[in-house]
Amino acid sequence: MSKIRKALAVMALSLAPLAAAAPAHGEGSGVTPPPAGTAAARGLDFRVPGVIIWATPLQPSTRLGLGSPGQGFEMISNGGPWDYYTCDNGVTTNFWLYGRNLATNVVGYVPDCNLVG
Repeated sequence: MSKIRKALAVMALSLAPLAAAAPAHGEGSGVTPPPAGTAAARGLDFRVPGVIIWATPLQPSTRLGLGSPGQGFEMISNGGPWDYYTCDNGVTTNFWLYGRNLATNVVGYVPDCNLVG
């Protein structure tokens, strides 16, 4: 099991009480990002240059910035299932990580197939 998948499993267990109070996927006026600093995890990085950091895990979404290997990504939270996304390596996922590019401080959503760790 990859470090990302292990982190997702731990995060899912720690956020389960919050999920009960959250609206169902697709309800409401949009996606509200989780509070900053919840269950922050280090040790992730962008898989390839030019990874898009999105405003929401729902497509279409606004592009907030880019990430490249060596910049680092601090996971604040994860979620899913959200919209499916196919990374350039052919992997399709519906699990997205909400976090911060450590080099640029851009905060947003990145599909897990675009991160390594």
